[in-house]
Amino acid sequence: MKGTYIILGCIFLASFLIKFISLIYTDGLEREPIEDALNYHNHAMAIYYGQGFGDNGADPNSELIRSSSRPPALPFLLAGLYELFNPDPFVGRIFIILLGSLTTSMIFVLSFEVFRERKIALIPSLLFLFYPPANYFSLFLLTEILAALFCIVSTYFFLVGVKKNKLIYFLLFGIFSGLLVLTRSQFLLLMPFLLISSILLNYFFKFQNNISLRNIFLSSLVFVLVLTPWTLRNYNLHDSFMPTTSRLGYMIYLSNHDFEDPEIIRGGYSRSSFLNGDYINSFKESEKSGVYIQKVFEELKKDPSKIIKPLIMRGINHLSYRPNPYKDSYSLSDLIMFLIWIPLLIMFFLSIKSFVHKTNWILFAVIFYNFLVCLPFWGTPRLRFPVDPLFIICACFFLLYLKTFTIKKN
Repeated sequence: MKGTYIILGCIFLASFLIKFISLIYTDGLEREPIEDALNYHNHAMAIYYGQGFGDNGADPNSELIRSSSRPPALPFLLAGLYELFNPDPFVGRIFIILLGSLTTSMIFVLSFEVFRERKIALIPSLLFLFYPPANYFSLFLLTEILAALFCIVSTYFFLVGVKKNKLIYFLLFGIFSGLLVLTRSQFLLLMPFLLISSILLNYFFKFQNNISLRNIFLSSLVFVLVLTPWTLRNYNLHDSFMPTTSRLGYMIYLSNHDFEDPEIIRGGYSRSSFLNGDYINSFKESEKSGVYIQKVFEELKKDPSKIIKPLIMRGINHLSYRPNPYKDSYSLSDLIMFLIWIPLLIMFFLSIKSFVHKTNWILFAVIFYNFLVCLPFWGTPRLRFPVDPLFIICACFFLLYLKTFTIKKN
């Protein structure tokens, strides 16, 4: 046990050192946040100033229009840090680096639970330690790292829970699943998906998932309780049931409003004049999502077959090695990721047969779930990133298979 703690400590420190050096190299001590990172920072500043949840450009003297366009977990965490230390993006970036380092350590914990061998469990952690996207996203005030951490932790507790059928693990699974949803809306249905899958696998395929109705009910109850404050806040604000954000319809519209648009056919997205028109702006925030989805259905009715190619391209781009699959030119980053991701992806597919072994199905199920729920949106590795650690762990099943094969052969 002492050796395990030493390994965890070394992984954490090595990860923090790599990410901190990268932060300094990219002027992370002083550079201003932009785009999505700026939006999260501004939301945190509004909370810090006691104005509420929204984005008014971090201006304490400007009236805040409260909204639900962003998931709340990261802004509230940043606001707490700004209150404790200093309302500076640098403070948030150090926090993200710490989370990234903790994520790398948790990969070892999950891997050890899966493989029960330190040497093999160390491999996914070392791969993630030097994984370029992990080190890149750790430099920005974005949800990718926090989502990856909550995804790994919730997966771990569910994995241990179905092995031991102890209530504490299912309660923790419910808590972290809720926090994951409050970080990334795409994981809203992950918990029911896993619970229902475990029951169906037991019934139809004789899997040995140790799970009781009591633990299912109580973990679901905790999950709902975690989401309740945010859902009630949204109901009071919008007079509408909204457990996540108001952006679902908008996100779907971007990738499905015109199936003859070249970018949408490629699996990407495009913006139309409808987004800023008087018609859509005449609706309340809570109503816009439904209007966007209605427009998508209207487009689908014209020729449902036209969505097939965009869906295929989204799936391909979701699994792409390129950070941006839509760039016309190739870069050094593309080459580096090709050398890293393609072997991992091949090993992942070769390891799928280990799905039927004990509780390994859980890791594959989380990956499969994320792949499915991302198909309505544009295909990008950024939406895949929270489950990339699980891809890496599953790829290592193939290494375990090679080890076993070599031993038998000798």
